Amino acid sequence: MVKHYSKGLIFSLLVCAAPIAQAETVSVEDAKGLAAEFFQASSLDRLSTADALELAYTHTSGGADKPLYYVFNARDGHGFIIIAVR
Repeated sequence: MVKHYSKGLIFSLLVCAAPIAQAETVSVEDAKGLAAEFFQASSLDRLSTADALELAYTHTSGGADKPLYYVFNARDGHGFIIIAVR
């Protein structure tokens, strides 16, 4: 009996948490800032500013124009980073 209630409770919690768990889309500017923060945290100073990166590619989903990820290249030609949009 307790096992039946536990499954119901877990299911209810998952249903209530689903709307909260939806991810928001990240803009190109925010993604570029995240990439710069990543390089700054890894002590790679030459890529630690957003100006050191340029957008090289945006991958979109099949029929929609919603981006899935961005690829940024280092302006000096020595490196890249991929940032997921969601």
